[in-house]
Amino acid sequence: MSSEKEGTSAPPETDFVCGIEASALLNCVASKQYTEAKCKPLLQKLRACIEKKKVVKFSLLSDEEATNKKPEKGKKEAEK
Repeated sequence: MSSEKEGTSAPPETDFVCGIEASALLNCVASKQYTEAKCKPLLQKLRACIEKKKVVKFSLLSDEEATNKKPEKGKKEAEK
């Protein structure tokens, strides 16, 4: 079913801790209508989430993608 109001949708599903907040901030910064004042509240939301969930490092890859990543050419040659 679609939402009752056009142009509204649920937040994107994410497996990342604070992923929704991070995505919102990145999209704000990437927007053609970027202004620091517009994005600052999103930065504050992300910071609050990070502190609450005690995040120490972000990655743009899921844990599964990071562990299945192919070794770099230099590392593979060093193993031979």
